[in-house]
Amino acid sequence: MRLVILVTVFVLHAVAADAQMADSFGGLAMDGLLSADGYRGLGQMRQSFGRVRIQQDIALLNLEIQSGFMHGYQNLSKENLQFNGLQNTEWDVIPYENGYYIELSDLSEADCIWSRSNPFSAAKVETPGGCRNKENVVKLYF
Repeated sequence: MRLVILVTVFVLHAVAADAQMADSFGGLAMDGLLSADGYRGLGQMRQSFGRVRIQQDIALLNLEIQSGFMHGYQNLSKENLQFNGLQNTEWDVIPYENGYYIELSDLSEADCIWSRSNPFSAAKVETPGGCRNKENVVKLYF
């Protein structure tokens, strides 16, 4: 239970930090104190922050699945979960053999390539169709 509370607090802290960060950099840009290189760096930082948010959401989703379906994943479906993360990403969860996989859809090419490095500690990562089109799909097997 303590782990759930700590993870929840961390996620909420990250959301607040993102809003403060955008506000701070917006003020700097308006004052002319943010250079073009700084603006590009801001874009890269926001992209990295979005990826960390995806990692956190996958960790929370796994925590809910593994604590709620301890005796098997036969009845596992997105409708049986109360998870409300991954808000800007299409996702689904599907039982598979003795485990399950999480399917992330409509990822950008950069996020698809990043997912191949398995920052989620999944048993296996698949990218059917590769990472070339706009509707990239990544399957994370757990």
